Amino acid sequence: MGILRFNFRSEDLGRYVDVTVTWPSDKLSIKTDSKIEVPINGGTATEERFGYVPGMKFQTIYLFHGGGDDDSLVYRYTNSERFAAEHCVMTVTPNLANSFGIDTEYGVKHETFLVNELPKVIRTLFPSSDKREDNFIMGYAMGGNAVLGAAVRHPEMYARCVDMSGGIGLTFDNEKLRDEMRQAHFSSHLPIYGSSFGDEVFRDGGRFDLYNTAKKNLEN
Repeated sequence: MGILRFNFRSEDLGRYVDVTVTWPSDKLSIKTDSKIEVPINGGTATEERFGYVPGMKFQTIYLFHGGGDDDSLVYRYTNSERFAAEHCVMTVTPNLANSFGIDTEYGVKHETFLVNELPKVIRTLFPSSDKREDNFIMGYAMGGNAVLGAAVRHPEMYARCVDMSGGIGLTFDNEKLRDEMRQAHFSSHLPIYGSSFGDEVFRDGGRFDLYNTAKKNLEN
């Protein structure tokens, strides 16, 4: 796999942000489409190689990390790079920090960055497809809840969403999220949680009410 930790200035965030991008260079060849023999389990296997074609585009998985992590841990602690190589897809992992993937009450527009600015930058500078059927979003822990929010609030963007072991943040269970906001544990140990969501989290039908948003999506 080709891998790059890319840093650029985000207009939506008002700062420079790290983004790790992988693309399946091991599946590509400077020759035309071909098959090669590769060593495997003491023997050999035939693998297909695709010829480099100017303007070619790849399916892309936006892959979000958990709370307290950064964009590099997704690749250092999981097999995501290997699976992406096997299936010939790109991956894009932005550094979310502890943002919960939302436009916060204190004014930093993380969601706007993730669903608007980031895809535009990636599709301009890298061979990423802009078709809905070629774009996927997945994450774990805090990042799992962030991708759930992005997919439900912007269903026109992604073909599939995978929320793995969703942690704190956006959820279909509004009362669970509200209960967390009331708990002394979070106000003492993670004050950014409450200040990110603010009082808006207690409003039925508000922008953090994923259940009603998903219900409207189904009705439409």
